[in-house]
Amino acid sequence: MGSGLGRIGPVQGPLHSRESLYAVILNESPDGILLIDAETLRFVEFNDAACASLGYSREEFSHLGLADINQSMRDGEFAQHQAAHDQTGHGWFETTHLHKDGRLRQVEVATQQLETVQGRLWAAVWHDVTERRAMHERLAREIAFSQTVINAEIDGVAVCHRLDRPPYVRFAVWNQAMVRLTGFSLDDINRLGWYQTIYLDPLVQERARARMARMYLGDHLQGEEWVITRKDGESRHIQIYTAPVLEDERGSHVLAVMHDVTEPVRNARALRESEARYRDLLETIPVGIVVHEAQGRVIDHNGTAL
Repeated sequence: MGSGLGRIGPVQGPLHSRESLYAVILNESPDGILLIDAETLRFVEFNDAACASLGYSREEFSHLGLADINQSMRDGEFAQHQAAHDQTGHGWFETTHLHKDGRLRQVEVATQQLETVQGRLWAAVWHDVTERRAMHERLAREIAFSQTVINAEIDGVAVCHRLDRPPYVRFAVWNQAMVRLTGFSLDDINRLGWYQTIYLDPLVQERARARMARMYLGDHLQGEEWVITRKDGESRHIQIYTAPVLEDERGSHVLAVMHDVTEPVRNARALRESEARYRDLLETIPVGIVVHEAQGRVIDHNGTAL
């Protein structure tokens, strides 16, 4: 067993047989390629990658079958794949293989049923995706962590890049503070457009687009104050800070942090209005009024007191 796809040394001269060509191709493949007895599920033929990927020598592997290396057979999952394969004559599935040292390896498997003089066989190719899965899981965890940090940020955080057509800008990051600040979700703002929804005045829209164009050229915003209109129609005063993030085939991606200063602006306006009312009242009083500190320094007076 396992001799048909044995090691073949360098070929001297032209390949005269199709079998020799196939043998070279199969043994050079980094994926495990096998013929499996459909009744006993023992390995009939296999290439070097099939046994080496699981830590076995060719001699050791030749005495094994699927039950020895397929974790899903132990879990009872394999019967479903086998039934589907017997019905259609082919299959593709993901499963877990058991390495000789006890480690579990994640693999993608493609199979095809063959009727031969030896009986019914399965031709199988398996591709080890353990490292790729681990990398994807690490990336998913990192993305989840970053998203948690971004969503915990009190200020609005967004990452965008420019488009050459309406809506002219697209956002890839849009934290929960941005939703609270604008009333729009990420899907909303990408569908309806930043300029078109946040700046209702067409002249302000054009001014904002021109400012963003300068930003993409490197003239970033450093606390510039803009007035936006929320989804519910309320105006909000925001300070915007931007910085470059990365360059790719879509162009420059820009990080924007938006700090809501509506309440300080409203409080300052209310204070100015209160001071104006106080001044008007002070000036209408017909008697002289002088306001001074305890030490006697005059800090205010009306016109009558002059």
